[in-house]
Amino acid sequence: MFRPTLLSRQIGRPLIGLGKQRVAFAKPLILSQRTSVRYNSTQSLEQATQAASDAASKFDTSLVFDQAAAVVDKVSEVASVAPDQIGYLRSLGLVDGFWPNDIVQQALELTHYLGIPWWGSIIITTIAFRTLFFPLFASASDNMAKSQEIMPKTRSIQREISKARASGNQTLMQRKTFELRRLNKKHGIKQSRTLLSPVTQITYSLGSFFGIREMCNLPVEGFKNGGALWFYDLTATDPYLGLQILSACVYSLSMHLGGDTAMNQFSGRTKKFFVALPFLSVIFTYQLSAGVLVYFAANGFFSVFQGRLLRSPEFRKWYGLHPLPDPATVKANGSAFDNIAKTWKELKEDSANGKVDADQKARQATELALAKAKSGRVVIDKKMRR
Repeated sequence: MFRPTLLSRQIGRPLIGLGKQRVAFAKPLILSQRTSVRYNSTQSLEQATQAASDAASKFDTSLVFDQAAAVVDKVSEVASVAPDQIGYLRSLGLVDGFWPNDIVQQALELTHYLGIPWWGSIIITTIAFRTLFFPLFASASDNMAKSQEIMPKTRSIQREISKARASGNQTLMQRKTFELRRLNKKHGIKQSRTLLSPVTQITYSLGSFFGIREMCNLPVEGFKNGGALWFYDLTATDPYLGLQILSACVYSLSMHLGGDTAMNQFSGRTKKFFVALPFLSVIFTYQLSAGVLVYFAANGFFSVFQGRLLRSPEFRKWYGLHPLPDPATVKANGSAFDNIAKTWKELKEDSANGKVDADQKARQATELALAKAKSGRVVIDKKMRR
């Protein structure tokens, strides 16, 4: 008689076949439970793998970082004001003070709020600011035209001042300085007018450049499709170099016509260099975004228009500006840059001559002291006796 062993009793029960005894093992309860446990562990492993994959997708562990996508996500999270509302740029953290770039950005936002696309807002804002600064350039042009007429007298007095300074004659230097001031006052010349316009222009240009570049780099909502013609994306560079070449052409023409004040401040090789300089700058501007280049082009076109306007005798008479000097007078007196270079050269020469005179006086004083020591008596100078 078949007796099931201890293992068969624990695992299964015997089955009796036809004519002989055969042991078969049925699926016991404990094995089915283990099978279900194995199925649960497999499902848990799959869930853990999926959770780890989801967690890993939240972190970029690759070497490539999509900066544009990250910035766009950050902008969408930070912005709390709709893009078509006033205060949108402030919500992005752009307009946070009263620096030149903040003022330009605020003006761009106000212009865009009127329904004008971003490329048009850049052009209109540039024209508005340049129109606001026009009186400063007109005053500088008037001042420079007056200075050109009395340039020979001015240079003569300045030469005497430099000689007096080099020789240490303070009385003569003060007298000649007062004479120069009286000459400028007589002709209505104020040097502050000449210096104010370039300082204002540089400040505004830097503010516009950095302000628009910040908006392109963020980018502000609408800049990616706020362009026109071939520069549809204001945040991208111009692959055809159209805006770069256009900006170079208008700036070169402006320098050829005399700049923003219509006065030929350079001549000869110096003028040729500054006329060619905008084309050389394409090497550095080809990587700039289209939004910045739109500002460059608009600013250059206004400079050409302003220069042509200030060169018009009819406009100068209507606006109350001093007439421009004759080309022959300008050529004889030299340009502003040439006069500065000549004055600097004369100053160096006078300083060197003054140093020679000082050394000569020191040598004479030393010789006089030695003569006193050798003779053992007091040597009275003729000048002191007088």
